[in-house]
Amino acid sequence: MGSVEPQPGTTAGAYAGLLLALLAPHPAVGQAPAPPVPGPEHEVLTALAGSWDVYVDGQSAGQATATTKLGGRYVEVDIRASAGPLEHAVYTLGFDRRHGRYTVIAMDDAGTYWVSGTGARDGQEIAMYGTDDDPRMAAMGLEKAFVIVLHLFGDDHAGIETRFIDTRTDERREMSFHTFELRRVR
Repeated sequence: MGSVEPQPGTTAGAYAGLLLALLAPHPAVGQAPAPPVPGPEHEVLTALAGSWDVYVDGQSAGQATATTKLGGRYVEVDIRASAGPLEHAVYTLGFDRRHGRYTVIAMDDAGTYWVSGTGARDGQEIAMYGTDDDPRMAAMGLEKAFVIVLHLFGDDHAGIETRFIDTRTDERREMSFHTFELRRVR
């Protein structure tokens, strides 16, 4: 990659101003920009902060820690389990105020890649949908699609479920793959 050389007569401050203008969110015409601070949607997520016991298939399976990040803009849930197909998973949850969507970035010890999804809240569930360009599925002419669901059962009870979407038919049936049930440590 090349570098950008200042033109004669320009200042570093002029370049910094241009960079800030390019990076700043631009609202649609006639709309005020969303405040750059967390809103009530973030409070739903930051309420998860703390220590949790993890259950898989109703059995005690480990521990989780949820910590807020970047001033409450995100919450990271780090799960360590001794049962089920995943022993270590990390979910970073947020709310994108520009697009009005919940977001997730998920990583686990079943692979060396990450996936992301976006979605909306419907009652006690936040379902975040995504796709992945999995080469094995693409070779079969299929799309890899999934949904990560944050279940909000109560202040001291939550769950994170991964469902795969059957992309072989137009029905696109969701099939539960794995659920971490979380109960707050008191």
